[in-house]
Amino acid sequence: NSGNYLQLANSLAYSFGSSLYQYSSSAAGAGAGAASSGGASGSSSSSTTTTTTTSASAAAAAAAAASAAASTSASASASASASASAFSQTFSQTVLQSASYGSYFGGSLSLQSAQAAASAAAQAAALQIGLGSYGNALASAVGSAVGSAGANAGAYGFTQAAASAVASVLLQAGVLNYGNATALASAYASAYASSVASAAASASAGASASSGASAYASAVAAAAAAASVSTSAGASASAGASGLSFSQAQASALSSSAAAYRISSLITSFVSGLSAGGGSVNYSVIANALASVASQISASNAGLSVSQVAVQALLEFSTALIQILASSQIGYVNTASAGSTASAFSQALAQTFA
Repeated sequence: NSGNYLQLANSLAYSFGSSLYQYSSSAAGAGAGAASSGGASGSSSSSTTTTTTTSASAAAAAAAAASAAASTSASASASASASASAFSQTFSQTVLQSASYGSYFGGSLSLQSAQAAASAAAQAAALQIGLGSYGNALASAVGSAVGSAGANAGAYGFTQAAASAVASVLLQAGVLNYGNATALASAYASAYASSVASAAASASAGASASSGASAYASAVAAAAAAASVSTSAGASASAGASGLSFSQAQASALSSSAAAYRISSLITSFVSGLSAGGGSVNYSVIANALASVASQISASNAGLSVSQVAVQALLEFSTALIQILASSQIGYVNTASAGSTASAFSQALAQTFA
């Protein structure tokens, strides 16, 4: 009414203003809280993203490393498998071509005799081609493999068992690789097959008269003796004016599988010595290769004198050089420097054989 409208208006205005103030304060507080919450959430999200990204990178790096390791392992395994396969194939083909070998292992024999003969032949073959330090390991592995093959395995089964056993030992020893598998198998198999006849005869006699241990011992002795005789027969020809003895047997020995393996190794060493010097010759590599061949010849041919070993080593050395020359394209040859070449090589030889 006209009496109280002013008082009522003032009261409403005051209440409205107070409410408006409270609402403004509450809205400002809520905004600040939302901003703070939003910042914290953003920070947390950033941290989570960073952590997740770092973890993912580490996992990717680990996976890449594992993949590389697996690839390297698979490559090494494949190389070893290929080396063993190439060796076994050549070994089996070479051995099974021997009539005496096939006749013995293809006939009726006890498993004990087969083991003794195979073990003895394995050791004798190692001696013949300069791997005498592995002879015991090879004899043991081959004997065990032949035993596992069983008495009815026959020539083929015994050969496969021996091939796998020899390849395994030589792989573990670091002697066998894919590059030398064929040459090494041919050399070892030829020596193995040629030793079987003597080892087999002794093993059979020993097995029928005594224990298996005695049979094995006599077979080893017979095979080793046969190896020594076969590789040194005829080596005592008359000495020439130089004091070095030479014989047709030594010349013929160049065509043996053991010599072929050593010559192949020499060629590899020579090429390495020629390329490692960056245009020059690494005489030490070549001298060491010659010394190694002489050592192998001496170890596998106890009947040869020092001079005969030297002749055989030089024959194989010359054959390796001839093979390299025959496979090369010869350009200009500086004959004027032959004297300095001889001097450098002589010095390397002196240091190697000191």
